[in-house]
Amino acid sequence: MPGIGPRPRSTTIMAVVLGLAATGCAPPRPNIVLVSIDTLRADAVYGKSNRRAETPVLDGLAERGVRFEYAYAPSSWTAPSMATLVSGMHPITHGVTKGSPKAFNQKILHGRIVTWAEALKEAGYRTHAVVTNGHLLADLGFDQGFDTYRHLGWQGNGNVVTRSLLDHKEEIAGSGEPWFVWLHYYDPHLSYLWRYPFAKSESIQKLAEKCAGYRGNVGRVTSRRPNWTVCARAGYLSEVAATDAAIGQALDGLGVRDRDLVVVAADHGEEFREHGGKEHGFTLYEEVTRVPLIIAFPNRWHAGNVVESPVGLVDVLPSVLEYLGIEPSHLYQGKSFLGLVAGRGEQRPLILAVDRFRRVIGIVDGRWKLLKIGDKNRRFELYDLANDPHERKNLYAERREIGDRLDEILVDSYQELKRRRFKKLKTRDFDRDEVKMLKAMGYIE
Repeated sequence: MPGIGPRPRSTTIMAVVLGLAATGCAPPRPNIVLVSIDTLRADAVYGKSNRRAETPVLDGLAERGVRFEYAYAPSSWTAPSMATLVSGMHPITHGVTKGSPKAFNQKILHGRIVTWAEALKEAGYRTHAVVTNGHLLADLGFDQGFDTYRHLGWQGNGNVVTRSLLDHKEEIAGSGEPWFVWLHYYDPHLSYLWRYPFAKSESIQKLAEKCAGYRGNVGRVTSRRPNWTVCARAGYLSEVAATDAAIGQALDGLGVRDRDLVVVAADHGEEFREHGGKEHGFTLYEEVTRVPLIIAFPNRWHAGNVVESPVGLVDVLPSVLEYLGIEPSHLYQGKSFLGLVAGRGEQRPLILAVDRFRRVIGIVDGRWKLLKIGDKNRRFELYDLANDPHERKNLYAERREIGDRLDEILVDSYQELKRRRFKKLKTRDFDRDEVKMLKAMGYIE
């Protein structure tokens, strides 16, 4: 297989609308909303009542759409995961991976990558984005293909994202053409503000009762506070609930209906010391790589389905394009999971990687997950996710044959992804104020 570098980018993307009516006229193309949520763990939406937020909007989308129980981000921090979501390519190949404690720059998404916005724009869509988080700045390449790209700052509030969207509603929806909107909400990210009235839910109050010094609206939660884990989780869940409400206002304001297509995903999860750490970007455990993924297809296609086979963010763009009948770019590495939605098709191994503070690579293959941690003093961890979903017991020593099989697949897959990697990516340096923001966000020491 030739590497990506020499291959010419296709000048057109063929659009073929599925399901032609008997008259020979194609049905109207659905409007599309992609909602990405920063730092959202799967169990904050799917989990037990005492561990999850109240998310009636996301719950409603899952009822009229498809929920992917085991969806995985390819990495555990924003830049590589979001580059994968928008490009259908793995971080090892698209190259937006580095972010060490001393890195005051970020690789720029390659201009030859065909993003959501570019694919849909060539298919006749108007394309708009309203985002926050400094890793998604327009000049980092995330604005490719957008008619309008509004970046609202490094740590924007979800209400601000929704308000900015609706302030430009006529520009988005008034042309009569189908439109695509990408919204990125930052709220669940550290520092976990207490959000009223969302902090008043029963599940959050039960956690808050154990939070030393809790007096209602306590403001920012820091790791210096006693019982940090419980207190931080309570604030975090209130942020998730507030984000859900902001998403609902955005969808209602845009007039999204059953005929439209809505995708909700997250860039990564968050650690609350399940394996001794906190925040994200350090490991590849379930709490930081397993994320919510909900797709409400038009006209309630397969409404209420729950797909339990593992899928990745890398698969979302190819799947949506297949549903729309749009020919995917030859560069995409993700595979459509529409067969899994319809109850057929085969699952495939998913490759995970993080290379910020230390190098960790991993593979999820059905019930099994293998992690390779470190370079010099490398160690292996093998988990049976069916019987040990919280990854408490490392089975590598006693199930070595499974670990070796997965390692062989991982090595071969990693080398193939690396061989196809984009070379000589441009770099954008962060200025002094941006470095301060990165430090405040926990991305730079």
